[in-house]
Amino acid sequence: MHIIKIGLAKSGNFWLHTILHNIIEHSGLKYESFIENQPIYEIAKTWGLNQIKDRVSIDVLDITKNALFYRIGNIFRYPVDDIDDYINSSTLVWTHAQMSSNALNVIQKFDKLV
Repeated sequence: MHIIKIGLAKSGNFWLHTILHNIIEHSGLKYESFIENQPIYEIAKTWGLNQIKDRVSIDVLDITKNALFYRIGNIFRYPVDDIDDYINSSTLVWTHAQMSSNALNVIQKFDKLV
């Protein structure tokens, strides 16, 4: 299962993300993380991003009009070369994307939208 969670910034996104993550974890579904399999992940764990617990492990997707990026906080952002591979490597994705034709195309590739 591949879920994308969309929300306005500073509107309870972490709370909802945590609930969804716990549901997935306790349901016995396999939890996969794109970011945890990227070379930057081990380095990012040393950055001290402690405002949000486990922030480094959250799959965050930026969807712009013309491009897709995965990121870690406001420190690291990198283009997504293959969105299908990204989605297949992620159980739960967080985005603050504004609605656009590109965002709609990406969202429709996920199994569930929250």
